[in-house]
Amino acid sequence: MTVSGHDEVAEVARNFNTMADSIEHNVSELEKLAESRKVFIGNLAHEMKTPLTSILGFADILRVKREVSDPDRIDYANVIVGETKRLQVLSGKLMELLTLGSLHVVLVKTEIHTLFRELTLTLLPIMKSHKMELVVDLPVEDTYIDVDQELIKSLIYNLVDNSIKASVPSSKIYLIVSIEYAGVVLKVVDEGVGIPKDQIPMLTEPFFMLDKARTRKHGGAGLGLALCSEIAQVHGSELLITSELGKGTCVSVTLQEVKDHG
Repeated sequence: MTVSGHDEVAEVARNFNTMADSIEHNVSELEKLAESRKVFIGNLAHEMKTPLTSILGFADILRVKREVSDPDRIDYANVIVGETKRLQVLSGKLMELLTLGSLHVVLVKTEIHTLFRELTLTLLPIMKSHKMELVVDLPVEDTYIDVDQELIKSLIYNLVDNSIKASVPSSKIYLIVSIEYAGVVLKVVDEGVGIPKDQIPMLTEPFFMLDKARTRKHGGAGLGLALCSEIAQVHGSELLITSELGKGTCVSVTLQEVKDHG
């Protein structure tokens, strides 16, 4: 409302306009907060799924299997403890994202073979439950990258989860790491249904679901690739997605190699 004049009525009107603008701003901020909390809850639920599946799977083996060797029992217990700690760390990082609008990334020099041994130990039971094969192809030599380990694990878990949803039993999913001119390239490749080219740019949008029926059947919320894209960005990279209908999909992220100085 436009106000002219200098009398008391005009002053009251100007104050009213100021108050109305303030209320409108506050309402807008509350709407943003409500939406961010909704996204946070969805992200947290999505991220909890993989570690909880591992915890449940290994705990169930310990409960059902009559005889478990000491080495196996220790391995299973280590996975359960490790995944529980990962849940704790991830929930904290997602809370930071909600309250601060950005992630506090803790970069640690990480050797690729060590990282992927931990990933494989967690992923193999999930692959087995879907009757699929996990193929891991790593460089022969020790290779180091500076990453937030829990976030990178989350990225890989989410990409493999998407590949599982797109694939049928007896399929293979490949985890490939190669050293290229641009850096260390991490790839997740599947033999699944593929993605239409016109829909690839929309895949990293929150809540976008390529196949809603299939995604809901597998418990997805359309958040996986949006999270992966954000994780790639905080590492100074981006997701590269290539796909062919009926033949499969490749999702890669390139990270800078860190030379080992001891």
